[in-house]
Amino acid sequence: WVPYLLAITFVLVHHGLMGVVDPTSVFDHPSAVANPWKWAAIHALFIAALCVVNVITWRMNEDARREKDVAHDRTIASEARFRSAFEDAPIGIAMIDLDGRFSRVNASLCTTTGYSEAELLEMRVQDLAPLDEPAHLDDWAEQADGEVERRFRRSDGHVGWALWRHSPVPSDDDGLSYYISQCVDISQRKEAETELAFRAHHDLLT
Repeated sequence: WVPYLLAITFVLVHHGLMGVVDPTSVFDHPSAVANPWKWAAIHALFIAALCVVNVITWRMNEDARREKDVAHDRTIASEARFRSAFEDAPIGIAMIDLDGRFSRVNASLCTTTGYSEAELLEMRVQDLAPLDEPAHLDDWAEQADGEVERRFRRSDGHVGWALWRHSPVPSDDDGLSYYISQCVDISQRKEAETELAFRAHHDLLT
């Protein structure tokens, strides 16, 4: 406030005094020369109005900066929650590009498949297909938004079963940017079903 008050006071005093001592050095019209203090006050009021506009603009900029900071903090918090939910999820989760390449994986998916994070990031989801059915996972994108059970090959060569769900994430241009994929290992359930089916057909009591 001190600079604003100094500016207003300086214009008022300077224009008033100089208008009395040497009017033509300050004003260039007869009305101001005849009434220097009146026009000094008018000029001071214009300066005061400019100060008010400056304060309002300053306040609006501060509010906009504060809103931006709040939005930034919310984004960081949201990203932190997503990162925690992604990394610490009890099931396998991956971000998959449109061509099937893994762009991000969590620890559970590494445990399920037996591959390290670095290895998975060099692979595509199709690369997890069993050797006896190399095209087994080629239709992964066609199953988007639905749950599908598929066999997959672990890093040690063993074949397991997984329940996959691929959720497409839209892009800004109304297309697709990537998929969020969830993978639940159902190998034990499948083994139990196979054993039950075998006993149903081979157990003498049955």
